[in-house]
Amino acid sequence: SHKVVKGDTLWGLGQQNGVTVDELKGANNRQNDMIYVGETLTIPDQGQAQPAASPATSVHTVAQGETLYHIATQNGMTVDQLKAVNGLQSDIITIGQTLKLQGEAPAPAQTAPSTSVSAQDQDLLARLVEAEAKGEPYQGKVAVAIVVLNRVASPEFPNNVHDVIYQQLGNGVYQFSPVANGAINQPASEESKRAVSEALSN
Repeated sequence: SHKVVKGDTLWGLGQQNGVTVDELKGANNRQNDMIYVGETLTIPDQGQAQPAASPATSVHTVAQGETLYHIATQNGMTVDQLKAVNGLQSDIITIGQTLKLQGEAPAPAQTAPSTSVSAQDQDLLARLVEAEAKGEPYQGKVAVAIVVLNRVASPEFPNNVHDVIYQQLGNGVYQFSPVANGAINQPASEESKRAVSEALSN
């Protein structure tokens, strides 16, 4: 068993104990990913854990703080597959939204253009990740980088990292607040640089 403390997530507990999020949810009769400080969770033995694939996990309800990347990796999918199954045109999801995790999804037409991202743009992206997700778990930093790379790959956004990050909305506000407040000019940590490298390798 494990008593939930501040900062715990089902994903993090699963990684620590060698089980999947779905196995944790099954062991604790959960239909969503919400956990609360102070509650006690049952951690299944690796040998006794239920298989992750079951009819009960064919849909997922979006919880606070989740991203498409987070949900996709939990369920053995790519972001493009998850978007295709649900007919999503952007990376924006809302709390309480129901996403299908099964279904026929076409092969993604585009992938993040890892080979065309220059060292300068990688540094810029790492600085954005540092400013946008400082204090977040490592996977949260990866998720920020994935959002930018998915936008680069989308015809709805500019086709390079620099222009995506510095894109302005119609009222002159930048897409990413660290650009406006100057936080993006601070150097990136090694963890943020690793997060960008992982995002580029997906």
